Amino acid sequence: MEAGVVVVCATGRGRPKAQDLWDSVFSGSPAIFANGGEIWLDPATLLERRYMETDCVRRVYELAAEVGGAFWGYNDEGLVHGHELNLDQLEGGWYKCVVFHPDPTTTEAVRELVAAWAGVSVTSSHPRIAEIGARGVSKRAAVERLCREFSVSMEDVMAVGDSQNDIDLLQAAGLGVAMGNALPEVKAAADRVTKSNRANGVAWAIRKFLL
Repeated sequence: MEAGVVVVCATGRGRPKAQDLWDSVFSGSPAIFANGGEIWLDPATLLERRYMETDCVRRVYELAAEVGGAFWGYNDEGLVHGHELNLDQLEGGWYKCVVFHPDPTTTEAVRELVAAWAGVSVTSSHPRIAEIGARGVSKRAAVERLCREFSVSMEDVMAVGDSQNDIDLLQAAGLGVAMGNALPEVKAAADRVTKSNRANGVAWAIRKFLL
């Protein structure tokens, strides 16, 4: 940041779960939450929030119950766990829903089923998790939106990631870097591979490829 690089925290987590990291590491910087469901220019300025259709939220909730999984999501009020939803909550504006199941095979079946619905995007940051947002929402789309805001080309972006929800961004960035602990398909999509998260892989990539 001191060198003039725009540094962005881009995560599948919602702001309530990522606030401490944003404050301590990315203080004052733009941030992307919920895989692009929320884009913030700074901690006080919301640039964009993309909502899911209400019916899709209801269907995800019902599907989680049907497969015996857990449901949670993010709406205008923050993080909502899987207690019984009411109509008032459904109308509150949801930008991400999650289905968790301890069996990865079941979770994969959920992802495949929901991906066929109209109006949604499906990705994952863990084999036991299906993450659902509005159609067109992704980390890549959110970074492209910030690039337009800062008049920066995607060719000048270095992106670092480790999960399925990073693949699209790594492929679109001028330099896509996979963590050493990334999934094999993420490494295959990247231009470079850095050290693992236990070996300060992000810092190593910044020193090696950026500064």
